[in-house]
Amino acid sequence: MEFIDRIFGLIGVGERRSASAEGWRAVGQAAGVELPDDFKRIVEAYAPVCLSSHLTIRHPDTEFFNLADWLSSSLADLAVLDWIANEGPKYHGEVPTFGGPYGLIPVASTDRRETVFLRQCAETGDWVVVSPSADEGVFHEFEQSFSEWLFRYLSGEEMVGRNSAIRHRDRLLVENLPKFPGDVMTSRRGPAAEG
Repeated sequence: MEFIDRIFGLIGVGERRSASAEGWRAVGQAAGVELPDDFKRIVEAYAPVCLSSHLTIRHPDTEFFNLADWLSSSLADLAVLDWIANEGPKYHGEVPTFGGPYGLIPVASTDRRETVFLRQCAETGDWVVVSPSADEGVFHEFEQSFSEWLFRYLSGEEMVGRNSAIRHRDRLLVENLPKFPGDVMTSRRGPAAEG
């Protein structure tokens, strides 16, 4: 079974909010590269969503929790950050670069001020998931798809650094975030506690 299918089994049926070509185009322009298909499928199935009260994933076609807007803002903030003066973590021994086609692209965030990045490898074209650990002062790189990373994260593995595992005693909490003015957040539990 592919990890994308395991994600769908863990989270359950989503609201299936297909994104417009315009929305994905805006995300691609902000990112500097088109993001991988498994990430897009997860976004279109569930976003905007907060999973397990920790991880937020945004959508391209919403007024609130808009992926393109957040991505643009995050990349602008990262561009002005002085990584050397702030002694920020190095990525492969160097100051990290952000945005496509081969830099770190923020795609999700947590309530613990952690950011999850995707990066396309120049040599292979494959995507990897990268997360900085402020506590450890390093970037963690996971040579796996976003769907595999997400499945492992939601299953309680340490996927953002030391002591980053999330544990849930019951089925996964899925919080559907408001998309437009007048919307309210709704919550439900996923169908299974796989993992």
